[in-house]
Amino acid sequence: MHSLRSTFGEVFRLKLGHVKDCKKNAAANDKDAGVNVGDGSIDYTALLPEARKYGLEYFIVEQENYENTTPVAAAKADVDYLKRITF
Repeated sequence: MHSLRSTFGEVFRLKLGHVKDCKKNAAANDKDAGVNVGDGSIDYTALLPEARKYGLEYFIVEQENYENTTPVAAAKADVDYLKRITF
């Protein structure tokens, strides 16, 4: 996994992170690949604890696609998933 340290160096001053997930095996140009956080291809269980080490405090979820769900149900699923991650 590409580390935050190698991307940003020793100084990581951001406090807010953008959280978004996409379907597993989705094409890079698939604009409808968004899924609930935790249901897609991004390993947030590894990424968020690492981000926290470098000072990120807040994580904002963005989701544009609500396949088989609603915006409110998706937001609840996103929050429930993030609450289960220890970071």
